[in-house]
Amino acid sequence: MITSRSKVFEAINQERGYQDLTWGSVTDRPKEVGSWLSLMRVILTKGESQWASSTNDHQALDCIRELTAVGCACMEQHGAVLRSETREHMNPVVGSPFGKQPTGFVAVCRCGVAMAAMDINGCDREEAATVIGGWMMEGMTVEPRFGRWQQLLGPACKCAPPADTKGGAS
Repeated sequence: MITSRSKVFEAINQERGYQDLTWGSVTDRPKEVGSWLSLMRVILTKGESQWASSTNDHQALDCIRELTAVGCACMEQHGAVLRSETREHMNPVVGSPFGKQPTGFVAVCRCGVAMAAMDINGCDREEAATVIGGWMMEGMTVEPRFGRWQQLLGPACKCAPPADTKGGAS
């Protein structure tokens, strides 16, 4: 069954109305982009579970409508990035795409878990350097991020604490 895009947008718009009435508008209850992404992950996981345990797609499609409307709410609060505005950020290789300066950094533990993130736009450079230096002293790998990005932090680190490198007795 194919549904017209206008009907799809109507369903999303109705869901946004329901969300605003139920939980308040994005101006009443603002969230960080990362919080919106986490909420979307919860809804996605619920949809995947419902799809896997059902004989039809109805409940999963219900979750997709809810998930899409939550994404719309995020963009209502933080702005919508047009596809044409993201072309310069398509290089998946860590490093400066097209010679641009990083807009943030992520601290990655030895086990590969993203433990901390920093957006440096509007941040004091000395404070940023102190934080990044602290990450490095803790044995983290610091990875740059470019353009509009959002990094969800991973689960708890499973690494053993680093050995005392000062050479002194405790």
